[in-house]
Amino acid sequence: NAAYPSFRGRTLRYVQHCAEIIEAIRMKREFPGMSSLSLSKQQELFERVKDHFDELKEYLKKIEYIDRELRLDDMKSTVWTMRALALVVTLIFFVALSFELYAGVGHSISVVYDDMASKILDFIFG
Repeated sequence: NAAYPSFRGRTLRYVQHCAEIIEAIRMKREFPGMSSLSLSKQQELFERVKDHFDELKEYLKKIEYIDRELRLDDMKSTVWTMRALALVVTLIFFVALSFELYAGVGHSISVVYDDMASKILDFIFG
């Protein structure tokens, strides 16, 4: 799977074993002289094929579990990235807003306070 580079490494031994199981099933199903075997031997061969199918299903479930696990990890990292991005954007917005308020309103407030302080001092000492 190209989207998850570690998928191949984590599932390679399972895939190889599944290929071996499939080959064993094929060999048992195409066994030469199957019709000449006794019924009990045919039943025994059928049971072995059934066991192989069950084992194959278990290994395929393990491969699917690894796929789901990798997808979940990918979603978690995407969520963390999006949260970090949202936090950075919010932080930049509030820093820019505070600079804008200080440059605009902050300067006006200091002028008003200076004027009020001058008038109060003039009133007290005048």
